[in-house]
Amino acid sequence: METKVKRKHSIESFLFNKKIKPEEEELFVLKYKALAKVIPGLIEDFSIDINFFKYLITNNSQNATFCKFYFIQEHDAINFGMAFSNNKTFKIDEQDKLYVLKSKLFVESNLNDFNKFINNFDSGINSRLIQNINCETKMVYYDLEKVKDYITTLELHFKIDSLKFNFIQYSNIDSNGNHLPNYEDINNKISFSVHANVKDLYTNTTIVSVGYDFGTIYP
Repeated sequence: METKVKRKHSIESFLFNKKIKPEEEELFVLKYKALAKVIPGLIEDFSIDINFFKYLITNNSQNATFCKFYFIQEHDAINFGMAFSNNKTFKIDEQDKLYVLKSKLFVESNLNDFNKFINNFDSGINSRLIQNINCETKMVYYDLEKVKDYITTLELHFKIDSLKFNFIQYSNIDSNGNHLPNYEDINNKISFSVHANVKDLYTNTTIVSVGYDFGTIYP
């Protein structure tokens, strides 16, 4: 019985919304790394502790429908703020729950500090991004139900150790010069793909999922 389940459900078999083809993600990662060489403070990836993230989702899902990742800047490096909110706009409501990434954990923040970090990004790294690529990304928001479904579905068959977010820069042209119409409207924008670092419950081996991009970029 277990053998049949194991064969049926590989990590690649979970076709969530907006899966990124590996060859396209590789191109987007390389493009971002080239950008990071000319703009100080850009990092290549970050990871979050899955258990604490699930705890925050449980505590906030009754009062929020969106999970919003804000690009912020602390000191000289890009970082992430997170808000659980009922609106999907850039605006922060008074009742939104705010967090800032510290190592692999999101630590609760307040509105004044959160806005300060956003302003630091706007006047720092983001201004250099606009000069170099003539566009900007200030936030990526997710439907909270989709985040919950993603985690719940994977955990039926795998033990998630962490979620890894790879920074990418979109391109509407592939490595062979072919047009990529799905990325026309977000060409050159930076964002991130989401990977799950999981353990197969049947073999106890560590697996990294394919990348997914089920967030919406603002602006």
